[in-house]
Amino acid sequence: MEERILHNIKKFSQRIRRDRFAKVYAPLADCYRRVGLNDDALEICRVGLEIFPRYLACHEVLGKIHLRHGRLADAKRELELVHSVITDSVELNQALIKLYSRLGEFEKAAPLLDEVIEKNPFDFEMRNIRTQMHRQTEVQKLGESAGVDIYDLAERKSAVLDIRTIIAEDDTYRAIDREAATRATDHTLNNLEQLESSIDEVAALLSEEAGEVHGGRPRPPLNEDDKRALLRRQETLAEGIEELNIAAVMAQVELEISLLDEATIVCRRMLAGEPQDEDLQSLAAKLNRRLEEKEGELDKLENMNLARGL
Repeated sequence: MEERILHNIKKFSQRIRRDRFAKVYAPLADCYRRVGLNDDALEICRVGLEIFPRYLACHEVLGKIHLRHGRLADAKRELELVHSVITDSVELNQALIKLYSRLGEFEKAAPLLDEVIEKNPFDFEMRNIRTQMHRQTEVQKLGESAGVDIYDLAERKSAVLDIRTIIAEDDTYRAIDREAATRATDHTLNNLEQLESSIDEVAALLSEEAGEVHGGRPRPPLNEDDKRALLRRQETLAEGIEELNIAAVMAQVELEISLLDEATIVCRRMLAGEPQDEDLQSLAAKLNRRLEEKEGELDKLENMNLARGL
């Protein structure tokens, strides 16, 4: 992490203390976001928008924070508001692309992707998103016409791309290690296939229980053994979904801890050179406090997972 970000936090905080109408709320909030102080970033945006209701840069920072935390509806509201006025910001367009790809709104993401990649052909994150969008579109089309053979699909398109694969698709070279791609995706594909089978079985049983017509005749009601089996499958699926949700939250917390930890180290190094600087002392204390809070949050999540396994 660059010291420049922490220097800017110090500088912009001082400017706001001197003059609350100084229009530096957005860059201050963005610096807080970049070091993992998201609560502080949200508060700064709130204050900035109270003073400057049409402060688009604050709306953009808010949108990025919401996107990072999976609040997609809030992120969409904020980012699209800014994009309705500013259309040529690469960072804004990148955030919108991530948002639309997560929402499955590929038709909105596609033109933005073309524009971003044209400006920077080596933006591999964006190119990876575009390839994944194409792959998901292919899955949807196959799913509409017939059952999807995910192993056959994996043979034709790796589920996880690396830079070599993306470059190879530009005809620079064609060396793709198919065996490595297969190894990298086998585990995921196995889990997907099992989940897909479980969902199909539950859907079939639910249809049977609802007495849907099959072959011109209504299905007979489930017996007690089938009902218990259905309940077990539903519980298994619910547990799997809960585990995925916990894993996603843990990944987010770990990311924030990583950012805070890095920022704390940089701040301590700066404070060693300026030990009497009260702004740096305050920032270091804030980073330490947030880091401890996030580590405690991660411990609770890990304990939840441990308790589930006992």
